[in-house]
Amino acid sequence: MEIRLRFASLTLAGERGFLANATLGVSTAISRAVVVAIPITIALATVASSAGATPGADADNHPGAAPADESHFGIPPATAFVPPSTFVMGDSSAICGSGIRNVTLTRGFEIGLREITNAEYVALLQWAYDEQLVAVENGSVVDLLGVGTLLVDVGSALTEIRFDEETERFEVRESQAARNSAYPDGYDPTVHPVKRISWNGAAAFCDWLNLQQGLPLSYDHSTWSCNDGDPYGAVGYRLPTDAEWECAARSGDARTYPWGEETPTCELANFSAGTGACGLWTAPVGDRPDGANGYGMLDVGGNAAEWCNDFHECDLAGGTYVDPVGPPSGAKKVLRGGGFFYAGLYTRCGNRDADPPGFPFQAAGFRVTRTSLDSADVLSDGPPRVETDSAIDGRIRTAPMSLRATVVSDAIVVESRRDIAGRVEVVDAGGRLVQSVGVRMGAMETLTVDTRSFRAGTYFLVLREEDRYVIGRAVVVH
Repeated sequence: MEIRLRFASLTLAGERGFLANATLGVSTAISRAVVVAIPITIALATVASSAGATPGADADNHPGAAPADESHFGIPPATAFVPPSTFVMGDSSAICGSGIRNVTLTRGFEIGLREITNAEYVALLQWAYDEQLVAVENGSVVDLLGVGTLLVDVGSALTEIRFDEETERFEVRESQAARNSAYPDGYDPTVHPVKRISWNGAAAFCDWLNLQQGLPLSYDHSTWSCNDGDPYGAVGYRLPTDAEWECAARSGDARTYPWGEETPTCELANFSAGTGACGLWTAPVGDRPDGANGYGMLDVGGNAAEWCNDFHECDLAGGTYVDPVGPPSGAKKVLRGGGFFYAGLYTRCGNRDADPPGFPFQAAGFRVTRTSLDSADVLSDGPPRVETDSAIDGRIRTAPMSLRATVVSDAIVVESRRDIAGRVEVVDAGGRLVQSVGVRMGAMETLTVDTRSFRAGTYFLVLREEDRYVIGRAVVVH
């Protein structure tokens, strides 16, 4: 039995468009924290925008634009279901997507009907800041669950998210760059897709959402691996894999564009059309319903480019693949769908772009994905999946890293990093208690958890101290 335990813890290439970018670098050393995954209800944060800005009337060349139906907004985001299927991935005319391969996705998945908005991102970002999961350093939001990774730009003229140091509140504000170009009379940025976030900032949002919903973290915030390299097996929210994104975009057929075969127009998508660009900036999410795909997903082509989970490799090899996860490493992460910054050809379902994961690209946003937990949503020959309904309840807490784990034969050796008095429990993915041991341990003392009786599956290592819970995750493979 193998046991893997993990604690929760540039120059732009291609025909992108017309705006210049500057890489924002931050060097910081921040202590790692462990977060408790407990259910909690969240309301959207109050956001600030310019007086007189009218939602749904954002662009002179697209008057009266209306965002997606209000039922699409909120946390958790509304999703479309994509069933398990086999499809042809790639397009002989696509940029970095000309390789043709047959792909089978053995598990159904839920994917956001629309891109995450500024208001939604700020709602969870504020919560994460209040819970000391992130910090603000030199105009950037950095992660405190790992090694201080840059997540969001909040200091440049391009960003629509700002941080007020006096009130310690995040706000959504008009971008000066947008006022200087697309919206000289003002606009409402709250319903625009979030931008100027790094790939890490998109992945971090998924984990903040997981914590809010009582789900395990999908990402290791030191390595940023998703579910130890198996994103399809993750229980919680995450970014779509490259294959999932294209499968969803094509809507179960071989269409060239998300909406079908029609050449891109400004009525179908928000993209750069040279001097006659459709908007010069993002538009409210979902304001081009004629461009929806067969699943009802909005802005799959255009508006903001969308981060995917995979490392980027330009032209993928042909052949047959089952649940592909992309290269094991790389310098860049996949971006899909094009956007206001890109030429119209990037809205093709098969086109692929990329940027470094730590770069807060001004045109990059994302939508969330989650593997379906319904056993009926798996192909008959697909791999087993984990189902979860956590029985742990209470307040969300944060605490310093308290435990260290070492894998040995048929056991996990748990070492305390401080004085501990409470219980160490092992809980399965359904929230059922498997083992419970009362402990009073001094710093550097150890406890051995026997795993010989464990079934294959995902388990949580829980330290309970009064009303505080510190949770890690163990994956046991027989």
